Amino acid sequence: MTGDIFRNMLQIMGEITKLSQMVCMQMKTLVLVTMLATQSLSHQLGMVNLAISTAKETASKSFKLCQSLGYDGLGVLNTPEEYAHALRISKPLRLAESAGFYIGLRKLSSPKRIVWDDGSTLATDLPLVNDDDSRGIISLSGLYRMVDGSHPIYSFCGKYNSSTMMEAYGTTVHGREPADTSFKLSESTASSYIECVVMCSQETLCRLVNFRSDISSCTLLGPGTLNVTIENTVSTTFIRVSFEAMYEKYA
Repeated sequence: MTGDIFRNMLQIMGEITKLSQMVCMQMKTLVLVTMLATQSLSHQLGMVNLAISTAKETASKSFKLCQSLGYDGLGVLNTPEEYAHALRISKPLRLAESAGFYIGLRKLSSPKRIVWDDGSTLATDLPLVNDDDSRGIISLSGLYRMVDGSHPIYSFCGKYNSSTMMEAYGTTVHGREPADTSFKLSESTASSYIECVVMCSQETLCRLVNFRSDISSCTLLGPGTLNVTIENTVSTTFIRVSFEAMYEKYA
């Protein structure tokens, strides 16, 4: 009898350890740096792959170079976390060369709109300063800018849809929920607050997620006015970092 209890305890402890490891893998930032010949410097942010191409090329040639290095194309940087990572690793070259980096942002001719190369929706809070040219860059200042793509500069390469797991940095607020839910992206059931945060990390447009423990609900909100002012003891809210905050910290 005692042996059975002991074995059960070991099994439970093993399951807890597995769960803890899974949560850590989901929540922790892992940055791996390797060299790919002399043409690129590869960085992995959590489950997101980015590479700096150190060959100066036009936008079209940079796209082909990225593909030749095993990437899907120019890097898509549609979340504050991806943006922060790109700012950090590009800053030495941006300042030394007084130039920007091509990214996977382009303007379609028909209909005329700016899109990411992987087809993902452009976030409305993206720090984009103009929309009057065909190709996107992270400029010397660190802001996104559209240019004609003819000038040879460095570029970011990226892999699209390599994983559904992304990074999400932010702040937890207990006992409060957003007053305005007009920017709602989705509402679903969730067993825990952690599960809600993981859902937010998988949605590039998510900027806030609210978990209600009484009804096990998870509400994701997109860019907009996200003031957490309503008191509710059964609510826990995750406020994701903003593009603006990442620009001020890393540009």
